[in-house]
Amino acid sequence: MIIRNNKGQFIKGSSNPWNKRKKCPQLSIVLRGRNAWNKNKKCPQLSKKRNPNWRGGLLTRYCLVCNKKYKIILARRKTNKFCSLHCVGIFYGNQKIGENSIMFGKIPYNKGKKMPLEFRLKISGFNSPNWRGGITPVNKHIRNSLGYKLWRTAIFDRDNYTCIWCGERGGKLNADHIKPFSLFPELRFVVTNGRTLCEDCHKKTDSYLVNRAKLERLYA
Repeated sequence: MIIRNNKGQFIKGSSNPWNKRKKCPQLSIVLRGRNAWNKNKKCPQLSKKRNPNWRGGLLTRYCLVCNKKYKIILARRKTNKFCSLHCVGIFYGNQKIGENSIMFGKIPYNKGKKMPLEFRLKISGFNSPNWRGGITPVNKHIRNSLGYKLWRTAIFDRDNYTCIWCGERGGKLNADHIKPFSLFPELRFVVTNGRTLCEDCHKKTDSYLVNRAKLERLYA
């Protein structure tokens, strides 16, 4: 008996086919030990060129990178140009280097230009789309602020981008606070409290990587 639900759908397990788990004894006895008449045989009328779906077989191509001979199906005749993914990576990788780069010889529209100060102030702090309520530590926030960057630039411009101790010009320069950053917060953005030092000379200062307790003893 077949049972259906309210939607007219068959309920699983309500009925079983009459021949479930049954075999036909007559056919099993007759066909036992026999092979199909077309086993390992092909139809000559529908093979290769005689087949109505025949499209010419595999095409022979030569790889653009390694010049290796390979074959592809007809459907890929317009897109396939390489014998392997390795050759694909070599071809398109070399295109992006040096003279093969699409940007070779072109000058970026913003090269040598700086964003106006008014616009930089409009997108900083509370106005920034990345503002998260001021979760950045205070010292890190000050050192990454626009005012601190302007202070560093003023120090470098005043000293002509030259270390005042050894006279090295350019390279990796640091804007060092004469009176420590942590002990004198009122002098953090004062230009007269800054000096330009190279990395090696900066490491020779008394306040370089020194804890606060030792600094307090030095400047007591």
